[in-house]
Amino acid sequence: MTKVPTSDWSLLYHQVREVISHGADIVRVAVKFPSDVENLTRLVKEFPQPIIADIHFNHKLAIEAIKAGVAGIRLNPGNISDESRIDEILKVVRDYNPDLVIRVGMNSGSIPDDLRNKDMSEALVQGALRYISILEDKNFFNIKVSLKSSDVATTIRANERFRNLSDYPLHLGVTATGDSLSGVIKSSIGIGYLLLHGIGDTIRVSLNADPVEEVKVGRKILSSLGLGGVDLVACPTCGRSLVDIKPIVQELSNLIENRPDLFSGITRIAVMGCEVNGPGEAREADLGVACGRGWGLIFAKGRAIRRVRFDDIISSIIEEAARIREEKNGFVRKGQTEII
Repeated sequence: MTKVPTSDWSLLYHQVREVISHGADIVRVAVKFPSDVENLTRLVKEFPQPIIADIHFNHKLAIEAIKAGVAGIRLNPGNISDESRIDEILKVVRDYNPDLVIRVGMNSGSIPDDLRNKDMSEALVQGALRYISILEDKNFFNIKVSLKSSDVATTIRANERFRNLSDYPLHLGVTATGDSLSGVIKSSIGIGYLLLHGIGDTIRVSLNADPVEEVKVGRKILSSLGLGGVDLVACPTCGRSLVDIKPIVQELSNLIENRPDLFSGITRIAVMGCEVNGPGEAREADLGVACGRGWGLIFAKGRAIRRVRFDDIISSIIEEAARIREEKNGFVRKGQTEII
């Protein structure tokens, strides 16, 4: 989600471009004032990725956002619940974009008053189901749901309970997570647990940081679970290590983030610092290296390929990644000869 005033086009455009370039598939934008709609319209025209309007309190802004061409809107049952206003929104949806998705966005900070005395996870679920029922009664079913709390356990329980009661897609996240380190930990536990149990369709990592950092952490959560991207694993190093592998890990991390095309089709890369666990871990990865003093043993798809100088480890991994990519595309490299 963007964190700059939507009314400032220069800041807004730059931030959206940055998060998309780092792997964001969907971008949510706060729409607080009528003046924000002009830039929302420009944003929809500028980027092919789905733009979602985040709406609170003012249903008229939801109407204007739909007319601006957004792919979806987030409505908060805690502050837009009047059925006559929902009717107005749905009429515009049918007139302008019948494919638009409405996300029913429940947060522990905006629970309807009559549910505040309930267990928080139950209140989140009941509030969402109540709103869904209103939409369904009005013959609208393009619905997505989010149930977020600043408490990890509450977030997990709410999403598990909801999944047992409904099949609507779930957008996952832990909200108001505190400082950046706490946010990374809470989001990784909450989102990771739910995804690992087959719950969740999209995610947002909430950090007290630039949204690019949110995207990076989100991609790492997905790659760690084998759900997309490259999982870079590295040993923590210890007294057995004969070399400093930190520069290799950092360079590979930068390449994975900024040149993902180099590792297309690769799901895991392992960088290990010694001969104890190194070979075993490297064999488990698509690509790996077990390091010794001044050298590295390169592994690909479980096989030891060759021993290289320490300074050539990065280039060797990139070369092997290209070879794997060529094989998947129907080429096999033998020496300098390509055989179709």
